[in-house]
Amino acid sequence: MTTLERVTPQTSVRGLWPLVLDYLREVPEDPWADRFDGPEGLQVHLCRTFADGRYLTLVARAPGAAGIVGFLVAEMRNDPKTRKLVAIVHFAYVAPGFRTKAVRLEAVKRVKEWARALGATYVACLAARGPAMERLLGWKYAGSYQGRDFLLAEA
Repeated sequence: MTTLERVTPQTSVRGLWPLVLDYLREVPEDPWADRFDGPEGLQVHLCRTFADGRYLTLVARAPGAAGIVGFLVAEMRNDPKTRKLVAIVHFAYVAPGFRTKAVRLEAVKRVKEWARALGATYVACLAARGPAMERLLGWKYAGSYQGRDFLLAEA
């Protein structure tokens, strides 16, 4: 059974970077991909998030797999419009062959629990494939932002 683990500075993340490269190949349209100087820049950014309380970083591990099979990074922000806290999922990826409903539901549950614990009223993500993500997550379409679909759910 695949398990999710919250990343801390002490967590071994060996095997994460090949997965990040797979993510960038599979989702080249991700707006975050352009904000970093290649995979190395993204790696530095992700490492900084591990110890920052505004971020939740999860990794998925599966028995028999050679390492990490998935990851998720969410950030707590203030919504400038509503002035409420919102948890924004920036990255979420699970390697083919490990994408199950159970992993998806557990990841959403963990993000919502973290968001509620910090006082957020909702969670959000930008998705290039909005209708598919809407079906997979059960979140609601809330508009468009920079050419991506903005999806929301209560925390």
